[in-house]
Amino acid sequence: MCSLEVNAWDGHSTTVITESNDGACHNWRVFPRSRIAIGVSGAASSLVGLCVGTLLPPTHYNIWWNALCSLGGALAILFGFMVLVRAGVPNVPRGRVRVAVIALLAAYLGWYCWASLVLAVRKSGDLGHCQDFVDAAVQTRLVPQSVSAPGRPAVFCTVMEYGVLRSDFQVVEVYGVPMDQQRKVQTAITIARHRVHGPSVQVVFYEGENWQTWTSKDGSVSGGSRGPEKIQRIVVVR
Repeated sequence: MCSLEVNAWDGHSTTVITESNDGACHNWRVFPRSRIAIGVSGAASSLVGLCVGTLLPPTHYNIWWNALCSLGGALAILFGFMVLVRAGVPNVPRGRVRVAVIALLAAYLGWYCWASLVLAVRKSGDLGHCQDFVDAAVQTRLVPQSVSAPGRPAVFCTVMEYGVLRSDFQVVEVYGVPMDQQRKVQTAITIARHRVHGPSVQVVFYEGENWQTWTSKDGSVSGGSRGPEKIQRIVVVR
C-alpha cells in the first residue's frame, strides 16, 4: 500500500505519488498553470510564424514586404522554440537557449541572403514555366499589344520566392484586359499551371501600361521606364 504524498516544490514542478486500483504506485509531475500557459503561448507563436512565413500564399511581391513576412515568421518560430524549451526544460540555462536562438537566426539570415543571390542568378535564364503561362494568356486573344515591348503581347512573367522556406512562385503581369474578361485569362493560366504541375502563380492585372519613352538629342528612342501603374486585381492560382 502507498499513501498519497506530495513532494516539496522544486521551483519548476511538484511530484505527486498516488496509488492505482491494482495497488501500484505512480509518480506524476504536476506543472503549474503559468508554465503550461507559457508552453501553449510558445507553441502558438511558432504556429503563427509558420502560417505567416510558409502557409500563406504570396499576395504581394514587393521585395521588402516579402522579406518582412519571411523574417517575421522565422522570428516568431524561433521565439516560440525558445519559450517551449524554457517551459519544458526549465533547468537549461537561459544563456544557452539565447545563444542557440541567435545562432539559428544568424544561420537563417545567411541562408536567406544566399537564396536571394541564387534567385537573382536564376532570373537571368531559368524562369520556370513562364512561357506556358504567357502562351495561355495570349491564347485567350484578350491581351493587347505591349507599349513597352512593341511586337509582343502585354503579358510578362518572372519567378520569385516567398516564405520562411523560400518557396518558388511565378508572377504573371497582364496589362489592358477589361475587368469583365480577366477571369477568362485567370482560368487559362490555372489550366496551364495544373498541366505543367508548376508552383503557385500570382496573376496581377493592370489597367494599362504607363510607359515613358526616353529620347536622345537627335530625336531617336534610347529606352524607357515604367511610371505608376494601377493594379485592378491580384489573384493567386494554386
